[in-house]
Amino acid sequence: MNNYLFISKDFSEVEELAEFLNKKGVNLIAQSFIHFEPEPFVVTKPYDIIFFSSPRSFLFFKLTQEISENALIACPGNKTAELITKLGHKVSFFGENSGNISDTAKEFKKWCEEKRVLFPTSDRSLQSVSSLFSNSQKEVVTVYKTKIVSKPLEYCDIYVFTSPSNVEGFLTVNEIPESAKVYSWGESTTNYLQENNITVTETLENSSIDDLIKSLS
Repeated sequence: MNNYLFISKDFSEVEELAEFLNKKGVNLIAQSFIHFEPEPFVVTKPYDIIFFSSPRSFLFFKLTQEISENALIACPGNKTAELITKLGHKVSFFGENSGNISDTAKEFKKWCEEKRVLFPTSDRSLQSVSSLFSNSQKEVVTVYKTKIVSKPLEYCDIYVFTSPSNVEGFLTVNEIPESAKVYSWGESTTNYLQENNITVTETLENSSIDDLIKSLS
């Protein structure tokens, strides 16, 4: 293992990773480059399914809205499903491979059939899932804003990026050494890194700390 690992999450979210790295003698730098704010929204169409793209989309939606009583809940992966379940809701669909959002989107589209879907999202959402649906079958509502907050960091040996927005925030005032390894939290993040001429060492199959630890072990 190397001496310094960076991950684009706040330290409070990665305590398990910190414990793992400490045993390996690796220093952890945990820093998110994004800040979130609620955005006023109105749901104008009835829906049969609500698709939460992340724990954050669920939490910001629930700040001001209740989920329709008969609506099914869906999400891209097990981590979002765990939060939703923990807070008292049943999840009817979640992807088995959250790191591959293209496959998850296709599986979800097939699962929905002709049902109407509500997508609570960020203002910076890539619409990877909702773009597969016609306007007559979906409603997309922006429930929170994502703001970039950049900060210079010391060089590390391993970098773990969890979203395209975090990559953008990092690259505003930082660069990655040629010798460093880069781990990506899903294909959307990988695509953004590659667009910025950064070689990705590995794209995690599932966007989770557990899968990252497995890759680093």
